[in-house]
Amino acid sequence: MKKTKIEWCDSTWNPVTGCLHGCNYCYARTIANRFKGCDVPSTYWQYHQAIWKRVNPESSSDKAMFEVDAGSPPVNVRFDPKAQKYVITTAPYPWGFQPTLRRDKLSEPAEIKKPRTIFVCSMADLFGSWVPDSWLSEVFAACEKSPQHRYMFLTKNPQRYTGYGVPAAGNMWYGTSITKTADIGRVNKLPALCHTFLSIEPLLDDLGADSRNFLPERVDWVIIGAETGNRSDKVIPEKKWITDIVCCCRNIKIPVFMKDSLLPIVGGENMLREFPWEIKKGSETNEYIQRAQP
Repeated sequence: MKKTKIEWCDSTWNPVTGCLHGCNYCYARTIANRFKGCDVPSTYWQYHQAIWKRVNPESSSDKAMFEVDAGSPPVNVRFDPKAQKYVITTAPYPWGFQPTLRRDKLSEPAEIKKPRTIFVCSMADLFGSWVPDSWLSEVFAACEKSPQHRYMFLTKNPQRYTGYGVPAAGNMWYGTSITKTADIGRVNKLPALCHTFLSIEPLLDDLGADSRNFLPERVDWVIIGAETGNRSDKVIPEKKWITDIVCCCRNIKIPVFMKDSLLPIVGGENMLREFPWEIKKGSETNEYIQRAQP
């Protein structure tokens, strides 16, 4: 588990990595492919035996999925000329962005005693249709062993929340991604009787002034962000697209969190950093604490 620069959480935790959606703006694929693979000796080195398996050997290579053993994950081996010795590190993405269950990462929440807000699987879509139920069960079992943390899940496939039957625990938050008007139907597939949120990032389209069409009152939080990176046809959202969403959230008392990527668009004086679990004490209305601006 790592501390993160993602502004709305404290840490990211990736017991599952990889995704088969194929979004052209995906930052995670770029990272995973940059650090993919493990050195040739890593699997069969003289004092290290990695234990892993491909779970769907009958599939094509572009849909390959893997499971990594908790005790003996693949490693990278490199020679450090300055130290004049071999350095061995756990391979972060042995098969690039192919879906992979990392059992060696499942114990990480238990190693952190102080409560954190944890974004689960920032480098995957944990609820993608290709993910086995058994993987979900192992991840939730790890969460339940460390109830001191707040776990944030995010998917483009929210119907899987209900299909799997996610726990409605108070420290579990279930979100879905919306980037354009074609995604609006995902909102109504969020699970009932659970904490839910929307991640409108990257905002690629004008979702309309009457955002009530897709912002039901049972949504507990809205995060908004612009596309980052250097993609040639990157979309820069208009300020009005953002203010329309914020106005709707204000009308139905949904807290809003703006990511740093919106700062040059809306200006520092208009940045909102609201957290739904940080309501001002004694407030009769939904007044949310805002953290310091960047």
